[in-house]
Amino acid sequence: MLHRTQPQPCDGRIPPSLLEIYVRYKIDTRAIVAWLVSHGPRKCAHPQPLSIQELFGLASIVRARAVKMPENIAFHFREAIAARKQLSKFFRKTSVNGEDTQETLNHEGHCKRRQIDSRSPTDVDTTSNPFVTLEIGCLEHDCPSDNEAQLRLFKQSTVLTENSPTTSTGDHHSLTNDALSEAFELSKDVQEMDELLSVAKDTWERLGRGQISLVVAASVTNAVLAAFETVECRLRTNFDTSNPDELAARFLAAGRYLELPTNADGEPSSETKQLLEAFKISWSLLLDLQRTGPTQNSAKSDIAGRSSSHLILTKSADSVNCDIHCLAVMLQNIAHLIMPDSLSTRCKIVRRSSPVYPEVGYLLTHNETSKNGLRCCYGLQLLLESYKTCLFVPEKVYSPSKCRLQTLRFAQEAISSTQAVLDHPTLPCRCHGTLAYHLENLETDLKAFIHSKMFDFYFQAPWTCGCHALDMLDAMSYYGLRLFNYRNYVGAVLHIYNVLRTLTSFGPIPLLDGLSDTFGDALFPGGRPCRHYKACWVRHMGGRLRFKSHTSDHRSGCYALVIPAHTAKATAGFGSQEGIKDPRFEFRKISVLHGLREGGYHIDGTFWKRINTLNSDDANQKHAYSRAEKPSAGCSHIGQDSRLSGSHHQHRLRYLQKALHKEFNGTFPIARINLFKVYLDCVSVVSRISDQWHGDQVRPGKNCLCFVDTLLLAADRCKDHEVRLHPLGCKELVHICQEAMEEALSVLEVDQYFWKNV
Repeated sequence: MLHRTQPQPCDGRIPPSLLEIYVRYKIDTRAIVAWLVSHGPRKCAHPQPLSIQELFGLASIVRARAVKMPENIAFHFREAIAARKQLSKFFRKTSVNGEDTQETLNHEGHCKRRQIDSRSPTDVDTTSNPFVTLEIGCLEHDCPSDNEAQLRLFKQSTVLTENSPTTSTGDHHSLTNDALSEAFELSKDVQEMDELLSVAKDTWERLGRGQISLVVAASVTNAVLAAFETVECRLRTNFDTSNPDELAARFLAAGRYLELPTNADGEPSSETKQLLEAFKISWSLLLDLQRTGPTQNSAKSDIAGRSSSHLILTKSADSVNCDIHCLAVMLQNIAHLIMPDSLSTRCKIVRRSSPVYPEVGYLLTHNETSKNGLRCCYGLQLLLESYKTCLFVPEKVYSPSKCRLQTLRFAQEAISSTQAVLDHPTLPCRCHGTLAYHLENLETDLKAFIHSKMFDFYFQAPWTCGCHALDMLDAMSYYGLRLFNYRNYVGAVLHIYNVLRTLTSFGPIPLLDGLSDTFGDALFPGGRPCRHYKACWVRHMGGRLRFKSHTSDHRSGCYALVIPAHTAKATAGFGSQEGIKDPRFEFRKISVLHGLREGGYHIDGTFWKRINTLNSDDANQKHAYSRAEKPSAGCSHIGQDSRLSGSHHQHRLRYLQKALHKEFNGTFPIARINLFKVYLDCVSVVSRISDQWHGDQVRPGKNCLCFVDTLLLAADRCKDHEVRLHPLGCKELVHICQEAMEEALSVLEVDQYFWKNV
């Protein structure tokens, strides 16, 4: 049951407690309408828009048949009337004259009338249906008669029989003239957009203070934009609009209908007004630039005249002139980037990872303004807020220009790691389709990113810089995992290390321990082994059992271990281009960052449970999760009009930020691992063991892995006889492996294997 605590006005915003009452009211109304439709004509048996007059016709059908009302429908009636009364009281309280408006009473009177009409005209059974004794309120004086309503609804229709199937619970019959519902939905969507923008502001404020990394801030903002796509989709579906001017006009009309507090000019007196005004500014600049068209030197000349962000610092953060100034420069930069002859368009990193740029570019180069106008304005607002927040935050650590410099430094760091791998003798072939071929293309893209002159050193938004760094980090992680799989060098070192740690007194190496824990599912299929080491090694290489075709049973000797062709090709470095997935190395299952990116930054239920698990150490996480996923009735939100209670997106995005921060600043930050450097050091370990084990029999640098089979088979025999490795003739090999790992992997600190500029 709904609690009878009355929500309080909230500075022109719909209070979260009132939104909760409205949501429950809609659920009850849909259940009532579905029950009415189930006893109506066949043409209404499928979801379709219904008018209030058609509902009167459906009620007349039920009354004529003397249909008995089920107890659950009686419950929905009581809840709907109680909710409607609370809504009416709220709007009467916030009304200027304090008078009851007829619109807020129409549905309440209709519900009461429908309840009285649902009784049999000759028999009233109060014991089987206690709801029939509900008092009658003011009925609508202009309600159509039963005959008029039936004529409008049931022309050329067939009446359902008593055994006809009812509508499913998933069918929602919307009302065509439900002005209250439209006003609530529009106000809720605009408030949700403003709340998402506040999450983005908070994220970039934390970056400006140095509390989170640039890539984390960019990822959370991308998730904000993905959540906005859900809101935009609802606006398109419910109101068939994506025009910012039309949205602002509809919102003002909704505010007047809901009688929310306004200022002297009759406009909303809340932060949603600022958002709509920002939309108008962005939309006006976009249309002006679309009409005039970008010129070849407009971006360069405009930005050269304002070559320092100190000019922006002379203005206030809340100044409209500051917003116009920044947006004009950003739009000129975008116009410069979308020039067909611009060198920047040849850089794949800029072309595929710059947020909002494709949408704005499409709008500037096409005459259509109704498809993505709202998305462009909201994206520009996110770009602007990321720039202004970093620029005006107190105790500033990151400025927009520093974000740009950090991205360039990370590109240089990635180039040096890529060149070191390409220069290594383990990748001699540059043929098309090989791993070295794709690494060369990656190196070319990184160099093009550094050398592209975009005239945006001071005015590029930090969100854009973060997305560029995020794209480069994703590419380096992808090809780094391909290096993990390449010729099994890394896997050999980790399998040998596991044997030495299990069966000898070899001391721990933090890097290898962290890699074994992080990539354990990929490196050790079935879990890290305590016996049967050779079988686990074969499964890691992709080995499978294949039975001989000429035998009909599975006797000993009729099968063999084989490695499938596609696995062998992947191990040799073929099929490594970005986009081809290897089930043995799926970084999205290991890293929250890459899982979020692969899912288009949408946080579904499964991904949210994953975030919830990572944040299980937070004492308030369970309470926040239950509040975000299952908003309770009544007192759970009553009196909590803070912006945190407005949308489940805010809860998810804040805990997403916390989970991503752990991946970049934990004890072993998996998102910052330089897998290229790990590969090179593991190859050096394999090379040294191979050279010392074979001696003069094999030329130096052969990198033969036969020592892995020798040591793993000896380890299996040890577990069978419960003895150590030394008495089984592997004392020399064990000593070589221990010495090679200690000298190559224990000299450097673990921090030396992490990216320094992400």
